[in-house]
Amino acid sequence: MLRKLSPFSSEEPAWSGLFLLTFTASIVYTFSEWLFIITKPSSIAILPLLQKVRIFLLSLGVVSTIGFALLAFIGLLWLILKWRWLKPIATLLPAGILSGTTLLLVDNFTYTLFHWGIATSSGWTRAMYMLAFLGMLYGWTRKVNAWLISEEKRRHNHYFRFAPIALTGLVILLLALTYVPPHAVRPLNANPDAPTTKKLPHILLITADGLNANHLSVYGYQRDTTPNLRQLAERSLVAENAYSNCAYTAGSVVSILTGKYPTTTRVIYRPDKLRDKDAFEHLPYILKSYGYFGVQYSWPHHVDAYALNFQSGFDIANGVIFAQSPVLTNLQKYLDEDSADYMYEILNRIVDRLRHIFFLKDMTDYRLLVPTNPEVFSLEDRDKLEKAIEILITSDKPVFAHIHWMGTHGPKFHPGTQIFSQGKNINDQEAWDPDFYDDAILEFDQAMGRLLDTLETHGLADQTVLIVASDHGQQWKATTRLPWIIHFPQDAYRRRIQDEVQSLDIAPTLLDYLGIPQPMWMEGASVLRVDPGPRPIFSTGIGDEVKVDSKTRQLIPETIKPPFYNIDYISVVSCNWWYRLKLNSRVWESGQIEDSTATCTPLPPEQVFTLIVEHLKERGFDTSGLGSFDDIQHP
Repeated sequence: MLRKLSPFSSEEPAWSGLFLLTFTASIVYTFSEWLFIITKPSSIAILPLLQKVRIFLLSLGVVSTIGFALLAFIGLLWLILKWRWLKPIATLLPAGILSGTTLLLVDNFTYTLFHWGIATSSGWTRAMYMLAFLGMLYGWTRKVNAWLISEEKRRHNHYFRFAPIALTGLVILLLALTYVPPHAVRPLNANPDAPTTKKLPHILLITADGLNANHLSVYGYQRDTTPNLRQLAERSLVAENAYSNCAYTAGSVVSILTGKYPTTTRVIYRPDKLRDKDAFEHLPYILKSYGYFGVQYSWPHHVDAYALNFQSGFDIANGVIFAQSPVLTNLQKYLDEDSADYMYEILNRIVDRLRHIFFLKDMTDYRLLVPTNPEVFSLEDRDKLEKAIEILITSDKPVFAHIHWMGTHGPKFHPGTQIFSQGKNINDQEAWDPDFYDDAILEFDQAMGRLLDTLETHGLADQTVLIVASDHGQQWKATTRLPWIIHFPQDAYRRRIQDEVQSLDIAPTLLDYLGIPQPMWMEGASVLRVDPGPRPIFSTGIGDEVKVDSKTRQLIPETIKPPFYNIDYISVVSCNWWYRLKLNSRVWESGQIEDSTATCTPLPPEQVFTLIVEHLKERGFDTSGLGSFDDIQHP
């Protein structure tokens, strides 16, 4: 009875069959994972097709190599120790791969269609998944053993015995054709030029989401929405005409922290991330080399320092202490970045699920991190400030902290107290209601007031550089004036800048204040001592042909096409005018910025078009399809 129930056969399977079936199982596993990952928003999905195919073939080679190495090890033990049970045990390898693949396919199906799966399971449903997986393993082991025995009986051709050698040769060929060596990365070392006698100040960068300057009383708005910022501005460096370099949060935050254009980093919207040298060329990396402790409290998974691949810059991001997986670290030593990230992802996908169903470690449901309830953000925003302040107070190192405030995000707002929206039902508000928006801004300002009081109480007001900025204008506009306020210790450098200032200028300005040389790769300019003068401000965005998945809030891979890939348009602000070139549809738009205080003369449209083309060319884009200014559409 027990023998009948056993998943193993009483007959020994052939090693050649085990190698063949392990290779087949590896194909099924790697192809199904590859197909799933390239058809959902991911950093791999936005790569060119040939690169995707290369990564698939490389992953097949890597998984097969691991499988063959395990089989070879078991086979060696079998030869030396003569333990007959080792051969049947070896069948667990292809059976395990097929069981894991089945588990992933089922979970992909239920999670995609019904929004429930292993990540949402708990208690008895979690145990049911565990039993289901064990049942899959039992069933696949029986099938594998039965197939191996039947194949061995049918195949008496001696060529079949050479299958392991032939398959090993095929795998080696796959690896040789698809392997790309890793890019050299620079380890972070203490900077020998770091000041030893001057105490470095804390730096607190606060970016409020979608904050229009024309709704802030500090910039002349009729409602006193920012009484605390208004007082702070009197003793700070304030830009009257500040603009974002990207219409979306991920690209904007990256441009602030790197001092690079989104067209340089190619980061516009998740799942975009910093790659290669860009992952190390940023302000937090520089500050860390000078002894700073880096902290970020932002928007997990979407504007997260780790998700955006800021390497060696932050010690803590959204409560997670930076400790890169040793598996990923080793993969990055031997594989190119894209392949290493992909291999780590497919490994993590199965390991996370197995640890969850076997009650070893809870799995994160990333769908819960998509913004659907602004009230949650408001509550979290207060926690972000409190945690950052606590670190500033207790740290024995200078702290660089970035906080991204989500309460002003929209399209609906949930302020704790209704002042300007008094008498309105908060649950019946229309999208982008200006009264609720103003209340959300007032709530943000009140938080800034509490922050300033706390810094004063703990004697940190003159030991902290405070930056208040925004990622983009309301409703994801890059041609809207934004707040740009920097308060330095002892109220230094206080003045108002009337010339156009951009997000890229924040990092160079901070480095200038600290006495740290600005690296050549930073594309912004310091405005600490000298106004920048009239200049074009470039920004990027999507929404014309490049689309976002409304559920995952990530780019839809199918809409990302050459020659401009994840960039739909380039906007330019020149004095009090904005210009926009839609790159894919070749449409030209322009308009006046009514509330601008700039007094310079804007550049003519033809010159702006030429600047846009040159800007793209310098960053490796093929602009041959754009033609001349007269060739594009002018509605």
